[in-house]
Amino acid sequence: MELVIHYILLDEYKSSMDIKGMMKLTWNDEKMKWDPKEYGNIQTMHILGRQIWQPDLVLYNSVDSTGRDFLTQSIMLVGNNGTVQWTPQAHIKVWCDASQLGHWPADVHNCDIFLGFWTDVNYLQLQFNDANSKILGDQFQTEWDILQVTAVSNFGWNYNATNNTENISGLDGAFLTLIFKIQRNSNVYGAIFFTPFLVIAVSVLCTFWVSPFGYLKVALNCFQLIMISLVLVNLANFLPGHPEKVPYLLQLYEFSSFGSVICLLLSVIVINFSRSQYKRPVPLCIWKVLLSYPVQKLLFLPKINASEEYGKLDETSVTKQHDESIQNTWILLGKAIDRIGCIIFLILIIYAVCNKY
Repeated sequence: MELVIHYILLDEYKSSMDIKGMMKLTWNDEKMKWDPKEYGNIQTMHILGRQIWQPDLVLYNSVDSTGRDFLTQSIMLVGNNGTVQWTPQAHIKVWCDASQLGHWPADVHNCDIFLGFWTDVNYLQLQFNDANSKILGDQFQTEWDILQVTAVSNFGWNYNATNNTENISGLDGAFLTLIFKIQRNSNVYGAIFFTPFLVIAVSVLCTFWVSPFGYLKVALNCFQLIMISLVLVNLANFLPGHPEKVPYLLQLYEFSSFGSVICLLLSVIVINFSRSQYKRPVPLCIWKVLLSYPVQKLLFLPKINASEEYGKLDETSVTKQHDESIQNTWILLGKAIDRIGCIIFLILIIYAVCNKY
């Protein structure tokens, strides 16, 4: 048996795999031998349909009720040596577990095709010719790519023998199992669903560098939440509702929504520090940390000269510190919170991009 595939489709919603192509079956029929000299030197004949014997193939795991009508009737080529070649169109539709969507849209699935005979099981053998089959190649362009095909045959099985080849999936008799390893072609889906994440990521990073005295800081946070909501709504239309594992892309936007909410809370805190009027400056221990050389360089903080009276509790020092703009100390603290948030979110975004699928 040889197989040529023209089209393949995996329906995750119905858990079925659909294959269209051609199947070439070759067998030897002792009743179809003749001497060409006795019949006008005729060496081959073309016979249609059931005029001679045909193998009654069946799909054991067919979506249809019987699994016997997946081959079309076509002309058979019969040679004088009894060799019969039958090349019908094949429409194979079998059940397939498509619930492994953890790496969607780059998900990989294993689907099996169980072939056997409906009648004459005791006298027939089924062997797959992988050398002449065209399964892996560029002859078809669909949403799915075939990565690997493994053929497991019970060729050599003897109905009356006790040491038969070990059967697979509990199927007895002369059968053939084709194991398809297929992967979704994710280039389009990746561009559609991963590009908005990059836009959201850039927006989040920009939020930490925007001035707290305008409306843009909060507006960027709202923009992120709106984009995430729109993407999640569209993902709900593409993903089936029965995956065993939540797809990574869905988790990515789920965590992005949490990150945007945290970013919004940090923006509110920074805006509050920058716009509110305080009677006392930032606590001395925090101020010393903000003025330390490593923190200044790491967080790109502006250099501010602190008064020698900073941190003293008498009213005179408080007045002097107020004259030196207590508000600037809180603005600097807000900038430090922004810079720390930017570094943390940048690390998380790089990790998410590197582990895209």
